Amino acid sequence: MRKLLWLIVIMVGCATEPISNGTASVTGDVLRATGAPWAGVTVQIICSAGKDTTQAITDAAGGFGANLAYPTVIRGDQTTSTSCRFAAPSLAAPQAALTQTITLYPPRLQPEQHVTLHEGTT
Repeated sequence: MRKLLWLIVIMVGCATEPISNGTASVTGDVLRATGAPWAGVTVQIICSAGKDTTQAITDAAGGFGANLAYPTVIRGDQTTSTSCRFAAPSLAAPQAALTQTITLYPPRLQPEQHVTLHEGTT
């Protein structure tokens, strides 16, 4: 019986994959209704996988970037997806908003994902 128990412990130990939080690298553009870039506006991001809001401010070309990290268990090189809400200038009073599925990856393995928000779309 003891040998069987040790065999199970060894097998489980060998089969265990690293566990990490899910991460995503997201870039985006925020455009005015005219199609012009919306510079200097705050973009707020919240995803169903987490409770924290991430913020980014657009550059002169209306672009932004955000690194998202959520306590979603990722095993090995597996991925999972979550629904994220992007809004400018805020989630509470959006003038431009988008809900999109974002893929969460193990740290350092995530490709860049891109979103575009248009003023007047909430």
